[in-house]
Amino acid sequence: MRDQEGRWSTAEESVARRLRDEAERHEPDRDRMWSRVETAMVGPYTTGPPEETERWSRPRRGWWSRWSGLRVAATALGTAAVVGVTSFTALALTDRGGRLPHPPMTGRDGGDIPAQSPAQTSSQVPTPGKMPEGAASATPEGTRSTSPGTTKRPAAKGRIVEVTGAPGANSTDHWGENTLRLEVRRPLAGLDVTIRVVRTRRVNPTGSWLSLPASDFRISTDATDRAVVYRWTLFPGRAIRPGSYVIAAQYDRGADHDPRRDAFTLTATAATTETTVQGHF
Repeated sequence: MRDQEGRWSTAEESVARRLRDEAERHEPDRDRMWSRVETAMVGPYTTGPPEETERWSRPRRGWWSRWSGLRVAATALGTAAVVGVTSFTALALTDRGGRLPHPPMTGRDGGDIPAQSPAQTSSQVPTPGKMPEGAASATPEGTRSTSPGTTKRPAAKGRIVEVTGAPGANSTDHWGENTLRLEVRRPLAGLDVTIRVVRTRRVNPTGSWLSLPASDFRISTDATDRAVVYRWTLFPGRAIRPGSYVIAAQYDRGADHDPRRDAFTLTATAATTETTVQGHF
């Protein structure tokens, strides 16, 4: 039994040695490989199954199973030889053209699609922050965009507060909210805000709120036959820091109420400067 195993081992070593010798003597034909690669690139792509399928029968048990070690060694050496030839082919193709060729792109009708140069591709992508050539700007120079029904009071030179009046986003046909957004530029020692809602059918006050501390203000709501008046007055000795703030008045209303008829008045004091802003929603 040991003699038989020794013969198998000697046969495997002989085959392995001969495979290594053949691999060392192999000299790849670069031109032939290049020609075959180009032919495969240009030729049509086929994805269907081959016309004939080889059928492999199950190997018989017995003496054939003893050749397992020989088959493993032969497979490993064959794989190493293929890897070496493939690497050499890639180097040869790179030396010849600088990069591997790309297969031609085809459209639905089978025609070739012309490739675009990088310059053509980049010219069609708009640069962030820039308008495409020939397109009109959405906001004219010298103005600031606001939503419909919004009254914008831009801050003039030296103005200590900027005010924007607009209907609330949650307003409905039966309930409304008028919102003032304040951009305070300098510390305020005094602030008085009034929102006047025209008294149309079904208009009644339902509340108010502000993003500043409510304890710093005297807050009141008065209803007359002509309007509902909301007022916020900063207590003496309190101050407002620069920043963004919101003041809002809420009310029930009918579908015929137009908030554009509602008005606001804001008076702000900073040191020795006083500013008054008026507008509509």
